[in-house]
Amino acid sequence: MIHVLTKLHGPILEWARSAENPVDAIISDFFLGWTEFLARDLGIPRIVFSPSGAFTLCSIHYLWRNMPKKEDFAESDFVINFFTIPNSPAFPWAQISVIYRSYQEGDQVSESIRRGFEANMEIGNEEMKK
Repeated sequence: MIHVLTKLHGPILEWARSAENPVDAIISDFFLGWTEFLARDLGIPRIVFSPSGAFTLCSIHYLWRNMPKKEDFAESDFVINFFTIPNSPAFPWAQISVIYRSYQEGDQVSESIRRGFEANMEIGNEEMKK
């Protein structure tokens, strides 16, 4: 579903550019990271919201930034340590987000989802630099 929604980029861009009243900003859910690219194309700000708590967001950011991979370990044996999160929590692979676990490098859908999450992280990095 996350990837399929990226197909709305073109139609929304076209609509926004032809709208009688200009679009001032985009407000979108964390799972719609592609709207960051839409906002850039329109030259307007994007405000992202997340229904998840801070810990979940930190975990998601850690996963997509560091891209830990389950090698040849059995799922029950593979643990991911979140070293940049206070107290360095660790979770077995089976408890990691299914969105992340299903990522396949080079796969069109997987890469689209990864780019969306990375776009969300770029927003955070830009805001922290101000």
